[in-house]
Amino acid sequence: MAKNLREELKKTAEKAYQDSEHKKMAEEYLKKYGDKDESELMNELLSKVRKNKAQGTFSNSDLDNFADSVKGFLSPEQQKRMEALIKALKSQN
Repeated sequence: MAKNLREELKKTAEKAYQDSEHKKMAEEYLKKYGDKDESELMNELLSKVRKNKAQGTFSNSDLDNFADSVKGFLSPEQQKRMEALIKALKSQN
């Protein structure tokens, strides 16, 4: 599954982000997170959200901006799961 996800991310990045700044950012994310499975990614995201909330640096708009920036990398099914996750993250105390 991870290999298929990496290949899909590469293809989508090439199509969606032709300018060098976005392409470089997409490549860095792929390098950093491309070999992690969904569970590992979810745990890391939840950890970062908890940390940022505790520090008072969590922002719903930052979360929305992040979601918008990665949406092009995700399948419609993954986008729906991400939307549900973001809704849950926003409602956590």
